[in-house]
Amino acid sequence: MFKVIVVGYDGSDPSVRALETACELTKVHQSELHLVHSPELSASEVTFGVDAPVNGRQAMQDAVDIGAAMGVTPASTTIGTGTPCEEIMNIVDLYEGELIVTGRRGLGGVGGLVLGSTSQKLAQAAKCVCMTVA
Repeated sequence: MFKVIVVGYDGSDPSVRALETACELTKVHQSELHLVHSPELSASEVTFGVDAPVNGRQAMQDAVDIGAAMGVTPASTTIGTGTPCEEIMNIVDLYEGELIVTGRRGLGGVGGLVLGSTSQKLAQAAKCVCMTVA
């Protein structure tokens, strides 16, 4: 049913559950799994020079490890620099994603409450099925 599944991962508990769900679906449907992580730095992290690529690489390695433990190897891994919604949509477009899986509420802060969560934005923007995992 779903040949290409794209997962947004930020390391939060909901995103871990989303990844686990996507891995199960990947096995059932013999799909390609594409992982996307786009770190959103707070103003203090930007001010003090936190290295987003290093943090992003660790988060992505964690996601790959979770997939491996479930018997799934991702077809691609992407650490983006844009907003999570933009980066996920880029991968959906690039690989013709048929399903996007995200956690219900990730690591986004107060801005997410005001602007809307990534999963809400994806549900509005995507031209494919979106699954939000609690």
